[in-house]
Amino acid sequence: MRRFLKIVVGYLAASLVAGFVYSIALALKFSSGVGQGLRLALAGTVLFGVYVAFLVLLPGIGGIIYAERSGARSVLFYAAGGALAGIVSYGLYALIWL
Repeated sequence: MRRFLKIVVGYLAASLVAGFVYSIALALKFSSGVGQGLRLALAGTVLFGVYVAFLVLLPGIGGIIYAERSGARSVLFYAAGGALAGIVSYGLYALIWL
């Protein structure tokens, strides 16, 4: 049960960080100044974090199951797995809108 809690908290933290990066990129693109852009980014972090969490959920679960079964505990493995899950989910999202 303790390992499951670590996985869920780690997944949510990674989703919030990805949402923060995404909201910074959008806020700086559509704002007039850096100060206003950072305020908009902080306001949109949770919203984009939830969006990222749901978007990457399906490929992310596959990566988590593989990592737990194979016993992979490397930070590099999880970083590459997160990037791959993001690319796969972006591809699935693009296929939905075609």
